[in-house]
Amino acid sequence: MIPRSAIVRRLKWLGALDIKLDWVTANLGNGEIRWTAARANQPDLVVELRAQGSLHWQTAVYTVRGISRRAKGVSDYWRDGHSRKEAEAHLKSIFEDLNA
Repeated sequence: MIPRSAIVRRLKWLGALDIKLDWVTANLGNGEIRWTAARANQPDLVVELRAQGSLHWQTAVYTVRGISRRAKGVSDYWRDGHSRKEAEAHLKSIFEDLNA
């Protein structure tokens, strides 16, 4: 697990965000990243940036409670087939919304 200060530095490409949740990041290899935020009395949030082949990327958001994992905001947060740059821009809007 990486401390909050490190995740803030790593998210510089997302621009200036008011980060209210304590996000922990995990590098999954091949440029893939998973961010997890524990929330009191609510399911945890998980945001993923996943490779789809060598040129395309997917963004996905889940809520997790115990072993139950559910897709969150599929119409708003989930995107497939984007370039890395497009996926990173979309991640910025996801984190802005989840940290509101």
